Amino acid sequence: MTRSFKHWNMQYLWSRLKDKIHIKIHQQDPWLTPDAVKLLDDALSIEMCGLEFGSGNSTVWFARRLGKLTSVEHSLDWFTNVIRQLASGGLENIDYILRADPGEYVSAAFKFKDGSLDFVLVDGIERGKCALTSLPKVKPGGILVIDDSHRYLPGKSRAPLARKPDDGPADEDWEQFMAETMDWEFVWTTNGVKDTVIYYKPMD
Repeated sequence: MTRSFKHWNMQYLWSRLKDKIHIKIHQQDPWLTPDAVKLLDDALSIEMCGLEFGSGNSTVWFARRLGKLTSVEHSLDWFTNVIRQLASGGLENIDYILRADPGEYVSAAFKFKDGSLDFVLVDGIERGKCALTSLPKVKPGGILVIDDSHRYLPGKSRAPLARKPDDGPADEDWEQFMAETMDWEFVWTTNGVKDTVIYYKPMD
Protein backbone atom coordinates (compact mmCIF):
# COMPACT_ATOMS: atom_id res chain seq x y z
CA MET A 1 0.00 0.00 0.00
CA THR A 2 1.38 3.39 -1.01
CA ARG A 3 1.67 5.81 1.89
CA SER A 4 -0.23 9.07 1.45
CA PHE A 5 1.38 12.40 2.27
CA LYS A 6 -1.63 14.57 1.36
CA HIS A 7 -1.91 15.79 4.95
CA TRP A 8 1.69 17.05 4.99
CA ASN A 9 0.84 20.74 4.72
CA MET A 10 2.48 23.56 6.69
CA GLN A 11 -0.14 23.41 9.45
CA TYR A 12 0.39 19.68 9.96
CA LEU A 13 4.19 19.97 9.85
CA TRP A 14 4.07 22.68 12.52
CA SER A 15 1.74 20.56 14.66
CA ARG A 16 4.01 17.55 14.23
CA LEU A 17 7.08 19.56 15.24
CA LYS A 18 5.32 20.87 18.37
CA ASP A 19 4.20 17.33 19.21
CA LYS A 20 7.76 15.98 18.95
CA ILE A 21 9.10 18.80 21.12
CA HIS A 22 6.36 18.21 23.71
CA ILE A 23 7.09 14.47 23.86
CA LYS A 24 10.81 15.19 24.28
CA ILE A 25 10.17 17.57 27.17
CA HIS A 26 7.42 15.51 28.82
CA GLN A 27 8.84 12.01 28.38
CA GLN A 28 6.91 10.56 31.34
CA ASP A 29 3.47 11.72 30.15
CA PRO A 30 0.92 9.42 28.48
CA TRP A 31 0.86 9.56 24.70
CA LEU A 32 -2.42 11.43 24.71
CA THR A 33 -2.95 15.05 23.69
CA PRO A 34 -1.43 17.57 26.12
CA ASP A 35 -4.87 19.03 26.88
CA ALA A 36 -6.23 15.56 27.72
CA VAL A 37 -3.27 14.87 30.01
CA LYS A 38 -3.89 18.12 31.89
CA LEU A 39 -7.60 17.39 32.29
CA LEU A 40 -6.88 13.90 33.60
CA ASP A 41 -4.15 15.12 35.93
CA ASP A 42 -6.73 17.43 37.52
CA ALA A 43 -9.50 14.81 37.62
CA LEU A 44 -7.80 11.62 38.87
CA SER A 45 -7.16 10.81 42.54
CA ILE A 46 -5.95 7.96 44.74
CA GLU A 47 -9.54 7.24 45.77
CA MET A 48 -10.27 6.06 42.23
CA CYS A 49 -10.21 2.67 40.53
CA GLY A 50 -9.30 2.52 36.84
CA LEU A 51 -9.01 0.21 33.83
CA GLU A 52 -6.60 0.73 30.95
CA PHE A 53 -6.78 -1.06 27.59
CA GLY A 54 -3.33 -0.72 26.02
CA SER A 55 -0.31 -0.05 28.20
CA GLY A 56 2.68 2.26 27.85
CA ASN A 57 3.89 5.49 29.42
CA SER A 58 0.33 5.95 30.58
CA THR A 59 0.48 2.86 32.80
CA VAL A 60 3.03 4.23 35.25
CA TRP A 61 1.46 7.70 35.04
CA PHE A 62 -2.03 6.43 35.90
CA ALA A 63 -0.77 4.04 38.58
CA ARG A 64 0.77 7.01 40.37
CA ARG A 65 -2.53 8.88 40.38
CA LEU A 66 -5.08 6.13 41.03
CA GLY A 67 -5.63 3.96 44.08
CA LYS A 68 -6.00 0.86 41.92
CA LEU A 69 -5.31 0.29 38.22
CA THR A 70 -5.89 -2.73 36.00
CA SER A 71 -4.03 -2.56 32.70
CA VAL A 72 -4.47 -4.97 29.77
CA GLU A 73 -1.81 -5.49 27.09
CA HIS A 74 -1.71 -7.79 24.03
CA SER A 75 1.98 -7.48 23.05
CA LEU A 76 4.46 -9.62 24.99
CA ASP A 77 7.36 -7.32 24.10
CA TRP A 78 5.51 -4.23 25.30
CA PHE A 79 4.24 -6.07 28.37
CA THR A 80 7.83 -6.96 29.33
CA ASN A 81 8.93 -3.36 28.83
CA VAL A 82 6.19 -1.93 31.02
CA ILE A 83 6.80 -4.57 33.70
CA ARG A 84 10.32 -3.16 34.03
CA GLN A 85 8.97 0.39 34.29
CA LEU A 86 6.53 -0.59 37.03
CA ALA A 87 9.23 -2.42 38.98
CA SER A 88 11.59 0.52 38.66
CA GLY A 89 8.89 2.84 39.99
CA GLY A 90 8.05 0.53 42.89
CA LEU A 91 4.39 0.51 41.90
CA GLU A 92 2.30 -2.28 43.42
CA ASN A 93 -1.24 -0.91 43.05
CA ILE A 94 -1.62 -2.33 39.55
CA ASP A 95 -3.00 -5.58 38.16
CA TYR A 96 -1.13 -5.88 34.86
CA ILE A 97 -2.60 -8.50 32.50
CA LEU A 98 -1.23 -9.98 29.26
CA ARG A 99 -4.04 -11.02 26.90
CA ALA A 100 -2.78 -11.81 23.39
CA ASP A 101 -6.12 -13.18 22.18
CA PRO A 102 -8.39 -10.30 21.07
CA GLY A 103 -11.49 -11.83 22.64
CA GLU A 104 -9.77 -12.36 25.98
CA TYR A 105 -8.32 -8.85 25.74
CA VAL A 106 -11.79 -7.31 25.52
CA SER A 107 -13.27 -9.61 28.16
CA ALA A 108 -10.82 -8.30 30.79
CA ALA A 109 -13.54 -5.75 31.59
CA PHE A 110 -15.90 -8.53 32.71
CA LYS A 111 -14.08 -8.86 36.04
CA PHE A 112 -15.58 -5.52 37.07
CA LYS A 113 -19.14 -5.01 38.25
CA ASP A 114 -21.30 -2.52 36.42
CA GLY A 115 -20.85 0.98 37.78
CA SER A 116 -17.63 0.13 39.62
CA LEU A 117 -14.96 2.03 37.66
CA ASP A 118 -14.08 5.68 38.07
CA PHE A 119 -11.89 5.74 34.98
CA VAL A 120 -11.33 3.78 31.76
CA LEU A 121 -8.81 4.41 28.98
CA VAL A 122 -9.47 2.72 25.63
CA ASP A 123 -6.28 2.34 23.60
CA GLY A 124 -4.52 -0.64 22.02
CA ILE A 125 -6.43 -3.22 19.98
CA GLU A 126 -10.17 -3.85 19.54
CA ARG A 127 -10.99 -0.29 20.58
CA GLY A 128 -14.61 -0.31 19.47
CA LYS A 129 -15.42 -3.48 21.38
CA CYS A 130 -13.43 -2.33 24.41
CA ALA A 131 -15.30 0.97 24.43
CA LEU A 132 -18.70 -0.72 24.27
CA THR A 133 -17.79 -3.30 26.93
CA SER A 134 -16.57 -0.53 29.24
CA LEU A 135 -19.67 1.67 29.09
CA PRO A 136 -21.70 -0.12 31.78
CA LYS A 137 -18.61 -0.57 33.96
CA VAL A 138 -18.11 3.18 34.37
CA LYS A 139 -19.86 4.59 37.42
CA PRO A 140 -22.10 7.67 37.17
CA GLY A 141 -19.83 10.69 37.04
CA GLY A 142 -16.93 8.50 35.88
CA ILE A 143 -14.56 9.10 33.00
CA LEU A 144 -14.07 7.19 29.73
CA VAL A 145 -11.17 8.18 27.47
CA ILE A 146 -10.85 7.23 23.80
CA ASP A 147 -7.40 7.76 22.32
CA ASP A 148 -6.98 8.42 18.59
CA SER A 149 -10.68 9.20 18.57
CA HIS A 150 -10.41 10.94 15.18
CA ARG A 151 -9.87 7.55 13.53
CA TYR A 152 -13.13 6.09 14.83
CA LEU A 153 -15.59 8.88 15.53
CA PRO A 154 -16.67 11.67 13.16
CA GLY A 155 -15.82 15.25 14.01
CA LYS A 156 -14.10 18.39 12.81
CA SER A 157 -10.56 17.29 13.54
CA ARG A 158 -7.64 18.41 11.40
CA ALA A 159 -5.53 15.40 12.38
CA PRO A 160 -4.52 12.92 9.64
CA LEU A 161 -6.99 10.09 8.97
CA ALA A 162 -9.72 12.04 10.75
CA ARG A 163 -13.30 11.03 10.02
CA LYS A 164 -15.49 13.92 8.92
CA PRO A 165 -19.19 14.26 9.86
CA ASP A 166 -20.23 12.85 6.47
CA ASP A 167 -18.02 9.79 7.01
CA GLY A 168 -19.89 8.67 10.11
CA PRO A 169 -18.36 6.27 12.67
CA ALA A 170 -15.72 3.75 11.63
CA ASP A 171 -17.93 0.65 12.03
CA GLU A 172 -21.01 -0.78 13.74
CA ASP A 173 -19.32 -0.89 17.14
CA TRP A 174 -18.57 2.81 17.03
CA GLU A 175 -22.05 3.54 15.69
CA GLN A 176 -23.50 1.77 18.72
CA PHE A 177 -21.04 3.57 20.98
CA MET A 178 -22.22 6.93 19.66
CA ALA A 179 -25.85 5.97 20.22
CA GLU A 180 -25.20 4.86 23.80
CA THR A 181 -23.23 7.99 24.73
CA MET A 182 -25.59 10.56 23.23
CA ASP A 183 -26.35 11.99 26.68
CA TRP A 184 -22.73 11.90 27.92
CA GLU A 185 -20.80 15.15 28.15
CA PHE A 186 -17.41 15.06 26.45
CA VAL A 187 -14.33 17.16 25.76
CA TRP A 188 -12.67 16.57 22.39
CA THR A 189 -8.99 17.51 22.38
CA THR A 190 -6.47 17.64 19.54
CA ASN A 191 -2.89 18.67 18.91
CA GLY A 192 -3.21 18.57 15.12
CA VAL A 193 -1.52 15.17 14.95
CA LYS A 194 -3.90 13.06 17.02
CA ASP A 195 -7.07 13.47 19.05
CA THR A 196 -8.19 12.26 22.46
CA VAL A 197 -11.79 12.53 23.68
CA ILE A 198 -12.82 12.42 27.33
CA TYR A 199 -16.39 11.32 28.11
CA TYR A 200 -18.16 11.93 31.43
CA LYS A 201 -20.93 9.52 32.33
CA PRO A 202 -24.12 11.27 33.48
CA MET A 203 -25.04 11.12 37.12
CA ASP A 204 -28.14 9.03 37.94
